[in-house]
Amino acid sequence: MARQAFNPFSTFSKTFCGISEKVSNLTDAELLAQNAKAISIPNFVEDKKEGNWKQMVAFCMLVTKQHTYVQGVAGSGKDTIVEQICSEFGIPFKSFAFKDGINANNWVCRTELRSTASGGTESYVTDGELTKAVKGFMGKDGKLHPYVILLSDMDRARPQDLEILRNALQLGNSAYLMDNVRGGAIPVLEGTVFVATGNTGVDGDPNGTMIANPIDASIINRFARVRAILPTKDQEIKIIMGDHPRLDKPQAKLIVDILDVLRNTIKTLGLPLEVSLRDANVIAKSTLGFLDRNLVKGGFNEAVKLATTLVVDGSFKDPRNAEQLIGALDPLLKVATTDQAQTDTSDVCPIDLA
Repeated sequence: MARQAFNPFSTFSKTFCGISEKVSNLTDAELLAQNAKAISIPNFVEDKKEGNWKQMVAFCMLVTKQHTYVQGVAGSGKDTIVEQICSEFGIPFKSFAFKDGINANNWVCRTELRSTASGGTESYVTDGELTKAVKGFMGKDGKLHPYVILLSDMDRARPQDLEILRNALQLGNSAYLMDNVRGGAIPVLEGTVFVATGNTGVDGDPNGTMIANPIDASIINRFARVRAILPTKDQEIKIIMGDHPRLDKPQAKLIVDILDVLRNTIKTLGLPLEVSLRDANVIAKSTLGFLDRNLVKGGFNEAVKLATTLVVDGSFKDPRNAEQLIGALDPLLKVATTDQAQTDTSDVCPIDLA
């Protein structure tokens, strides 16, 4: 279900997840010139139910201008919702991700070498992307516009990297970054909103199912905290059908049911794996690819099972773990075959009952 595009020049208020705000008067051209335009998420499905976590994130970002930490399992749409909100309202957007080997000091400023006219080299200091982001940018209206700054995988950051953000997360005009090379403070433009995402919080990952660290309580205390939840089955079906128009509803529902069985089995067995809509996308694309190339003889269900095996099997060193997960799908696929035999009249993906 693709969302209807909106006019970025509009000054009318727009509603997102029950939150009404003024659409930014910044043009697409201005945002693109600053590399600050958030990309609209294809086939985004909006859930306007009261109390939904997406509504809370939108409320914190748009209404209270509160720094926000969004915590949840893989595939719950933590990063997606931030970028979608910024796209909907034309808000300047910058994204950073804590990954292995990242030194967040380089986001603030760094020392580089350049050639001199005499043939030698000299060092010079340049502002990093985070420093540029916290300063905002001047629009054609002559005003400074603050960014929404997304910090992905905050629970994978080293303590020294998070420390860089401590003073930047102050509210109002007292927020600043410390210049790690030249010294002194770099003021954060008032109105700048940091939104961080992660799989865990201050309690870390005691079950070992995610590669995540506990977050310093004094850091997370500077955020409003929102727990992300997985999309409902109905939402997942709509998203899969939107991304893969060749799939009908029963076929998309089968893939969603497979995800549900995998999640429950993984939880029961205590396996360190998470499945999400990313996996659903791989399953759907692989299934259609197998059918197009006649690589399976059992029709759609057999193609789905093979595609799911591709997703699961390579995740484990011990093949018995994958076998247990794939085996858990057998009752579902057999039931689905019987049900579709009674109701499916389509000749697009016939099911071989032989």
